[in-house]
Amino acid sequence: MAGRPVAVLCHGFMDTRDAELLVRVAEGLGARGVGAVRFDFSGNGESEGAFELGNYAKERGDLRAVVEAVRGEGGEAAGVAGHSKGGNCVLLYCAEHGDVPRAVNIAGRFDPARGVAERFGQAVVDAVLREGAVEMRGARGPWTLTRESYEERLRTDMAGAAARIPASTRVLHVHGTADRVVPAADAVEFHRRVPSSALRLVDGASHNFSREEHRAEVVSAVVDFLAGGD
Repeated sequence: MAGRPVAVLCHGFMDTRDAELLVRVAEGLGARGVGAVRFDFSGNGESEGAFELGNYAKERGDLRAVVEAVRGEGGEAAGVAGHSKGGNCVLLYCAEHGDVPRAVNIAGRFDPARGVAERFGQAVVDAVLREGAVEMRGARGPWTLTRESYEERLRTDMAGAAARIPASTRVLHVHGTADRVVPAADAVEFHRRVPSSALRLVDGASHNFSREEHRAEVVSAVVDFLAGGD
């Protein structure tokens, strides 16, 4: 790894480092001579810890630890990229540290206060606020939605973070125009606030870029950007 440029890739909510989009970006980067590190956030995949709805500060710290590990092995941290909640983590990281030249936000959410009721139902949100915690079940198994985690999500100021990213960090925002989980308008809002950024809207693409032509377009755009192309 010594001297080699390396990009760190971040997965989204309820996902893992083995998300197909991240795997394909890593493969594309490898073909361009850029290393890639994929990892599981705390409480996800094979990482220890409790899975949480919020955890934004902790996940930013996880990303920091991985970037520092890359540098500790002699690699050059050439960029960071993340999908969905991972995109939020990338922007929060850049706002806090500002020490990577390139970053990619793929379908990150501009307003974290949105999305919880849409995903889980208003009754669940009401129960969390009333009782302090609700036991949840899903594809990843049982987990606890706590009021503390929910309120941390609501306190996360993505608009402020976007404005604090230094101009020395170039940022690419990628979003599907048919995203029904996080609206494409969120990418536009980020683009307006990040000092040095570009916007790539993928026509007709969903949140997970499930159609092959959309996924291929995203992978190509992200790889080109992180590998130093314009």
